[in-house]
Amino acid sequence: MSRTKLLLDAHQLAPDAFFTDDQTDHEIRRSLVLAFMGPEAGIDLDSEAMVARAFDSMLRTGVTVDGGTRSSRPHAQLLH
Repeated sequence: MSRTKLLLDAHQLAPDAFFTDDQTDHEIRRSLVLAFMGPEAGIDLDSEAMVARAFDSMLRTGVTVDGGTRSSRPHAQLLH
């Protein structure tokens, strides 16, 4: 996945989130998975493969992590 596609996908999941150039692709995916699933996600958040699969699942199901009303989660504040 290209960096541009990742950032577009991340913006789709969390429109209000801000990502920096020094964040790795894994860190971006991990922060969104953590914000959506919470700290007790039940997956190894250090595993790039597991985080990537969770991130892809979030995209397929159309969830958002925006602190608003659309399928948001209480851990969304971790993004800010």
